[in-house]
Amino acid sequence: MIAHWERLVARVNAMKRRERLLLFATIVILLGAVTNQLFIAPLTRLQAQRAREIDTSSKAMEAQRVKLERSLAGSRRARMAELEGQIAAAQSEIEAADRAIASISASATDEAALNAVLTRSLAGTRKVALLRVSTAEAAAAGAPASGRGVDITLGGDYLDLMEYLAALEAALPQARWSALRLTAETTPVQVSVRIATPRDPR
Repeated sequence: MIAHWERLVARVNAMKRRERLLLFATIVILLGAVTNQLFIAPLTRLQAQRAREIDTSSKAMEAQRVKLERSLAGSRRARMAELEGQIAAAQSEIEAADRAIASISASATDEAALNAVLTRSLAGTRKVALLRVSTAEAAAAGAPASGRGVDITLGGDYLDLMEYLAALEAALPQARWSALRLTAETTPVQVSVRIATPRDPR
């Protein structure tokens, strides 16, 4: 083995300078090729693979984001349309009820109309509560005609009760009101009053 290396050294020493440079360049190129093949190329391929995987994941995430945004936008539009429909339906019901109350109030001549207006007007406030209600015979003061009405007892603050009764009186222009009885010893304050409408002449 030593003799083999000695022969190689002797052959290299016998070479001219140019031949030595070419041999050195060849050895460097071979070493570079081996290094690239064994180390650099695998790392480059792995880096490219990771880059492709990241790009694929990014595209998939972007597609999911776009899909989610479209889904949320569609859900919001559907919800808004549903809410608008509910609001429109509720508004229509309120307007229909208000028209019916206006019609009843303008020509209220029986107990059913009186009860309808009373129930509707109470539903529109939270400050006044209906504590008791009962039907009763009523007679107009100084008039022979009689009718049926309701005795109602309301509860709430004094000012709220007075405001509510004034609004109810305006809603029932043909109703007759008996003497009002106020009970301030209770909590809340209670007001009892009889409301009657004349019978239809038959």
